[in-house]
Formats: sequence, structure tokens, C-alpha cells
Amino acid sequence: MRTSLYNNYRNEIRMLVLLVAAFNIFLLTKIFFIQVIHHDKYKNILDEETTLIRTEQGERGKIYDMKGISLADNITRYDFWVNTAEPFDKYDIAAAFAKAFNQDVQYYLNLLNNKHHHLKIETNVEKLYCKRRSTTTLGSGIWIINSETCTI
Repeated sequence: MRTSLYNNYRNEIRMLVLLVAAFNIFLLTKIFFIQVIHHDKYKNILDEETTLIRTEQGERGKIYDMKGISLADNITRYDFWVNTAEPFDKYDIAAAFAKAFNQDVQYYLNLLNNKHHHLKIETNVEKLYCKRRSTTTLGSGIWIINSETCTI
């Protein structure tokens, strides 16, 4: 349907269609280059401008609910060992451990007869068996291993 109005503006309509098509091709090409060709470059720019990295040291161990009531707590445990390769007070150590752990003194004496540089007497002892102490030796030759020192 060729009307006289179309004939009058035919060249202008063709130019407009060509201009819109060229603009679409330009935009599609630009989008293609951004998304496919230069993907890594723009991804890095996006990460730098939108991501905030903040390092915080969290408090370990205790867990509280929203009201501040403790739900879980640390259980401090201790390992006791003796260097039996060097001179030590066998009877005092055996008597102290027998009293603290309700064991027979002979059990600890038999244990202390083994010659070893790192002989464990008791392991995973809870804090309720321990009292705070300023040094890390008990008597002569016994050592306490943990961040806190403890004595029987």
C-alpha cells in the first residue's frame, strides 16, 4: 500500500529504520564485549566496588542465646605427666594422685616405676580436680599441661 504520504517520506523512514538498526547492533555488540570478551575485567571491578572484606576475631567457646543466657561453655581439661627418667618424689606424687582421684596408691606407684621422659599419669582431668597454682611443677618432677596451671 503505497500512499503518497509514504512516497514523500520514504527516504526519511529508511534512514530512521537504518539508524535504529545500527544503534541496536552497536548496543548488542557493546553488551557482547562486556559480558563475553571483557568479563574478567568487569567482574573484578564489580567485586572491588561491592564487596567489603572485614576480618574479625570471634570469641571462641561460649555460646549465648539472645537473652544472654549461657547455652554452652568451655570445659577445661588437664594432662598430668612425669619425667621418670630424672629423680622425682615418687611416693608424694602417688599419694597426691591417689587422694585426688580415689585410686589405690599402688596403682600410681606401679605407673611411676616405668622410666619415660613423658609418662602420663592422668589425662583429660576436668578443672574441678584442680586448684590454681602459680608454677607448673608439683612437688618434684611432675608437670601440668594446659594454658592454665593446676595442682592436685
